[in-house]
Amino acid sequence: MRGRRRELRLGYLIAPPSIRDAVATAKHLRDSHTPPVQQWALARFIDEGLLGRHIRRCHAAYALRREKLVARFEGDLAPWFSAVARAAGFHMAAMCTRPVDTALLVTLARRVDVGLYPIAPFFHFTPPQDGPMMGFGGIDTLDIDPALDRVRDILAQIA
Repeated sequence: MRGRRRELRLGYLIAPPSIRDAVATAKHLRDSHTPPVQQWALARFIDEGLLGRHIRRCHAAYALRREKLVARFEGDLAPWFSAVARAAGFHMAAMCTRPVDTALLVTLARRVDVGLYPIAPFFHFTPPQDGPMMGFGGIDTLDIDPALDRVRDILAQIA
């Protein structure tokens, strides 16, 4: 089923009692029709410990992907970027170590099927910094190096 995804679009929140009613009201105003069968299935999945097991199983795969990204940012991408290392999550940001036209990089990367996003819009209270952000939750581990090779080649062309 590679390349095809099926999503339930369900989530859960464990809210403290002090805001539980407000959260329920906000959820109802935003989306009052979440299917009850899917809610029941998710609750059972969590209650039986299957979510915890799934998270532990996936942790190793995501950690490997994260390590691959960091290794490349410390390797052949180091002349342009410094990775903002994280211990968790599905995204990684990198800061420019020298001037890079990030908007052009993002545009050219998308043309070769690499999804990059500028980090500057994420700065609110401090001056924006330049660099790309990329997600690695939905990419196969074996596809990371070829994607970063394309990014490196684009950087060499626009430098």
